[in-house]
Amino acid sequence: MRFRNLKSAFVFIALSSMLSGFAHDKSPNTLVITIEGQTVSVYGKSFSTSTLSNFEIKTEASWMLEKNNTSTFQNQQIEEWFYTKTSDHPIEIESNNRRSTSIQLFRNGELVTWLVPKNHFKVDLQQEVNTTNVIQEYLLLGIEHILIGFDHLIFVLGLLFIVRAKSILWTITGFTVAHSITLGLAVSGWLVPISLGLSAIWVEAMIAGSILILALEMRKGTKHSTPRAVTIAFVFGLLHGLGFAGVLQELGLPDSAFWQALISFNIGIELGQLFFIAILILLYQLIKKTVSIEKLSVAMSILVGGLAALWCIERTLLLANLI
Repeated sequence: MRFRNLKSAFVFIALSSMLSGFAHDKSPNTLVITIEGQTVSVYGKSFSTSTLSNFEIKTEASWMLEKNNTSTFQNQQIEEWFYTKTSDHPIEIESNNRRSTSIQLFRNGELVTWLVPKNHFKVDLQQEVNTTNVIQEYLLLGIEHILIGFDHLIFVLGLLFIVRAKSILWTITGFTVAHSITLGLAVSGWLVPISLGLSAIWVEAMIAGSILILALEMRKGTKHSTPRAVTIAFVFGLLHGLGFAGVLQELGLPDSAFWQALISFNIGIELGQLFFIAILILLYQLIKKTVSIEKLSVAMSILVGGLAALWCIERTLLLANLI
């Protein structure tokens, strides 16, 4: 029995560590290209402390590289290039590390375009905003972000264990409405977490805390009424919206298609949530004859609580390094 418990503990620790890594792996490398007259500056941020450049930038041979700076901050490498351009030919950019890269193109102070994260780009300096492409890109970005955001998914998972079947739709709707409110306010500049004393890591630590509280609710084994379940989902959804906003603010939104991009991102998150819930319901239908919902709730509350506690500790330690 002791061996079995020890084996289970090792499996749990391994699973927790893996999911913990995924919970933070939400931000791609970022490159910001700014065009002002004949000057082109490229600012790059990559998650690497390598002394070698993480990006290869190819320009016209006649372009003059005026300055190139490299520095590191924590686990990020900051690189800058400053060119004097002699043509409007595209720039080719390739990432040298495993993370994909998103690119923002500013022209005369306006964010013209944002490109979906990948490893190789050919950036057209004359590119204009294509609203259809913006809607498609941000819709896919929203789906991708929720599906790799394991802390958000685990919160949704926990919600399903504290509500009655007839309340699921209302509860998830309350969560979606809440995170849509804070996401919209934050990225539009009406609500800036930093101005409230909330850095990105503070928000992530508080999200972990919300999951821990939810795990305690799961452990009670009681099903909440629809109003109470919706209230819980709504209150914590406001916090999770700030987590979504942090990523979206870092990636950027095209100025001339701001609302289309924001709404598409939100719809993508909702579609990702619904897909995740559908998978959970399907899995439960397959196992409900072999395990009772009570035993499953207890087991999942321990798993969710353990992961949340691990994230709380990890993110608190990160905070301690920044304070």
